[in-house]
Amino acid sequence: MRFASVLVLVCCLGAAVPGNAAPCATFAPSMSAPDPNALYFGNATFVDDPVLGSLAPQVLRLTPVGQYTSGTMILNNSAGYSGGFIAFDAQFETYVWGGAGGDGWSFNYGPFADGNFGQQATDVNSRAGITVACNPFWSPPGCQIGYMTTRLLQVTYSGLRSPAWQKIRIVLTDGVLSVFASNTQIASTFIAGFGSSYPPSPTWRFALAARSGQWTDNHMFRSLTVDTTCATASSGPLTTGVTTLPVLPATTCPTFAPNMSADTNEMLYFAQFYSTSIATPINAGSYYPDPVLGPSAPKVLLLTATGPNQQA
Repeated sequence: MRFASVLVLVCCLGAAVPGNAAPCATFAPSMSAPDPNALYFGNATFVDDPVLGSLAPQVLRLTPVGQYTSGTMILNNSAGYSGGFIAFDAQFETYVWGGAGGDGWSFNYGPFADGNFGQQATDVNSRAGITVACNPFWSPPGCQIGYMTTRLLQVTYSGLRSPAWQKIRIVLTDGVLSVFASNTQIASTFIAGFGSSYPPSPTWRFALAARSGQWTDNHMFRSLTVDTTCATASSGPLTTGVTTLPVLPATTCPTFAPNMSADTNEMLYFAQFYSTSIATPINAGSYYPDPVLGPSAPKVLLLTATGPNQQA
């Protein structure tokens, strides 16, 4: 199979929402002292900022540098909105350092009960709802996205541990969940069935969790905000500490038109034979003369040749 051109036009809509959906609320709990609209379990506590010291506001620590510790923070006032949240934009900062590199943290949106589930923080198969779990102890280190106790995606990311604060952003829109670290997208996947087969309900809540096993680290968090979108404009009353979310105007985004006649590092290429279960990255695509116009025309991208059992 040969391909000659690809053109993708995109439009960024900010916080604009589809259909009869409506901006709902922004959650911005205190991350320097116990918040009345949050619940804390396990080893969760507040400590001095590990970078700025005692002169800065304290930060939430879910685990210290100690073996087999865990902690959980649940945003209790994220429940009660009619139909649950069909989209959200969560942003927070993490500090994962001080030990030998274990065992990671998770951001959750789902129907979990009160209590500490930090020991299962990085097990996406144990949590209903949506789980983004990141673990520097995995080989290779990275993040997983899970939905309704099923792992959907695993990506490699080596920058989870750092002696500095790292910005994390997790966005769900139109059923697509994307994860950003230090302003770089590291994962994105479509969650089939979200809003239909397994619709969010008013009992679903947001949470942060973390754990340490035999390998340990501090797992600290600050500056948490979650902008949400409700299914309808008639979603319930706002609660204490919650502000309404304005709709942002549309903005211009880029046009994607990669070079399809030569490798210019604009794309990643993968090749796979049916006898293997994992696609293998290759350094470049294969470019061949146009089968219609011949060698006088620009080359085209070849994904499969005439041989058997190929895909790319």
